[in-house]
Amino acid sequence: MKWKGPIMPEHEYIHEALRKLAVPIGTLNLDPNNARHHDRRNIDAIKYSLDTFGQRAPLFVQEQSMIVRVGNARLLAARELGWTHMAAIVADEDEVSAMAYALADNRTSELGAWDLDALSEGLSAIGDEFDLLGLGWEQSEYEALLGVGVPNVGSDVDDAEFGMPTPLAPPSVQGEDTRNGRFILVYETDDEKALWMAVLGVDGEKVIYTTSDLED
Repeated sequence: MKWKGPIMPEHEYIHEALRKLAVPIGTLNLDPNNARHHDRRNIDAIKYSLDTFGQRAPLFVQEQSMIVRVGNARLLAARELGWTHMAAIVADEDEVSAMAYALADNRTSELGAWDLDALSEGLSAIGDEFDLLGLGWEQSEYEALLGVGVPNVGSDVDDAEFGMPTPLAPPSVQGEDTRNGRFILVYETDDEKALWMAVLGVDGEKVIYTTSDLED
């Protein structure tokens, strides 16, 4: 199913290159088996992104049922923004393949890691132009990541004198608890714990914290 209606002025929130893929939001169905949970903070960050930048990547929709297999959170956010259309790739695909692609899309994005130097530079560069909270970064996470207000132990140079944040040393990762999929971490200070939460992008329920060596 492809919507072939005209591009209306209200579609300007969809990137020009994607407007030919626009379909009415009312024809799209959320995935009832979506394995990803989207809390209020997640949806609000996506709303801010869509409202600020528009839609720059299409949803992926299974044609038979018009179920969104990739982009459920974006669909929820767009509904709350009052959008009438979204760009979507609508494909004729069997149920198992569609579900497998949805799981792969979610999982592969989790397997990447932050380049802390690049991330710090990026956050610093956009901080004056964009709302970091709107983009999903709590102030405590941002400050912990950049080491704002944390003394530079072992250094004779005061970075604050030059207006530079002092980076924290990353915590010691002990691997992943394969029993429940949560990360286990050894940390020395609360600042290290906050840094890891910012880097990993998770809340406390997904991380097991300990200040001592792990036992077998």
